[in-house]
Amino acid sequence: MATRYMQTDFWTDSKVHNESSPEDRYFMIYLLTNPKTNQLGCYELTIEQMAFDLGYKEPEVQKILNRLIRNLEFADYDYETKEILIKNWYRYNWTKSPKVQQYVLKELEKVKSEKFKKYLDTVCIPYVYPIDTLYIGYRYNYNNKNNNIYNYKNIYSKLEEFFGRPLSSIEIEIIKDWENKQIKPEIIDLAIKEAVLNQARSLKYIDKILYDWAQQGLKNEQSIVNYLKKRKKRGKEDAASSYEIF
Repeated sequence: MATRYMQTDFWTDSKVHNESSPEDRYFMIYLLTNPKTNQLGCYELTIEQMAFDLGYKEPEVQKILNRLIRNLEFADYDYETKEILIKNWYRYNWTKSPKVQQYVLKELEKVKSEKFKKYLDTVCIPYVYPIDTLYIGYRYNYNNKNNNIYNYKNIYSKLEEFFGRPLSSIEIEIIKDWENKQIKPEIIDLAIKEAVLNQARSLKYIDKILYDWAQQGLKNEQSIVNYLKKRKKRGKEDAASSYEIF
């Protein structure tokens, strides 16, 4: 039997938290975790089967499903092929298995609905980068930028690799706030490296690092590099303690 993992921020998603009813949430969890689900988030499931599994009558299933499609934009349904597509499926159902990409490609070949194929081909499914990389072997070297192009697009990609999952809507807003504050991407990159060094996979942790640097007047890359070198030389204080999040 397959195992399905759900991100806990499902419950803090604005549409789930503010716009969905209890039966909407019950239906969404069913669509994310029922035995028909796959690594793609697109699979065959009849209305009759939904009604049987959930204990509803078919008209009730149709009514709730229509809400999820039209009002919440959580899913879509092809009545001809009897396939359901969970939009942004990966945000709530994530795995770090190295075989995920292989399974996704196999499942994609099975999709019958042309509109779903088009959607899946054009929407970025985050299995295109090596999921299990997670910065393994990342050299903590302040003098080596590894020929990276420092821009916010690169920062988004790095953070998703670091966390091993797509960024949540809340995390994206935090990064947008960094951009609004004109925090340079290379400074964010240094903060990510600090988090890597301290094995702290939390955007709040990285945000706290950036906040502390700003409070100390460290506004450019060289000043931060010098500061970190001095900290490393002292070697007495735990580097993580300064960024403790309460």
